[in-house]
Amino acid sequence: MNSELNQVIQTESYGEVQEVLQFLLEECSLDDAPSVAEVQQWQQVLQQRGGKFTKLAQLCQQFIDESA
Repeated sequence: MNSELNQVIQTESYGEVQEVLQFLLEECSLDDAPSVAEVQQWQQVLQQRGGKFTKLAQLCQQFIDESA
C-alpha cells in the first residue's frame, strides 16, 4: 500500500479520509483504482479507528463486494 495514503487513512480527520476514499473507490479510472487487497487493509484500519470511521469501513466492504 502507498505509505502516504496509508498514513492519511490512519491519521487524518473523518472528512479528509471520506474525501480520499470517495475519489479512490468511486471516481478514479479503473487503471488507477485500488486493488481489493489494498481496500481490505484500509477497511481493517478504519474498523480499528472505530466511531464514525466504521461508516467508511462499510464503503470499503461495498467496494470489495462489488469487485468480487
